[in-house]
Amino acid sequence: MCTAPARHRSVGCVVVSLFTTNIVTEGLPLVAVERAVDRSPEGLTYALPTALAHLPDGARIEVPLGRGETPTAGWIVRRVAATEDIGIAREKIKPILGQDPSLAVLPNELMQFARWISAYYACPIGMTCARSDR
Repeated sequence: MCTAPARHRSVGCVVVSLFTTNIVTEGLPLVAVERAVDRSPEGLTYALPTALAHLPDGARIEVPLGRGETPTAGWIVRRVAATEDIGIAREKIKPILGQDPSLAVLPNELMQFARWISAYYACPIGMTCARSDR
């Protein structure tokens, strides 16, 4: 069990400061949260702390969601290129809190299948992935 000062959030065994400026700038991950949120067909954009730069696409993570910043499970769907327009100021993007304690990673083929299911049945991809790891 990890322990951290009050100004830090602890998720699994990776502790990420809420006030950190160590963010990977090469590509921002699109995250499909396990909620009925369909803001974007591919997911919501989050910043990736350098401590979590090793996470591949398909990794299950925890992200802050909404104004209350409720820790919510989600999946990294893909990374947005640094040159791609994301429609939001980069300084307003919230960082990923950490990797999920289960350390689950969905293979690329399963992520492609989840995209197809999401499009075919018109459901958020995060809800599709939520059922695929059980």
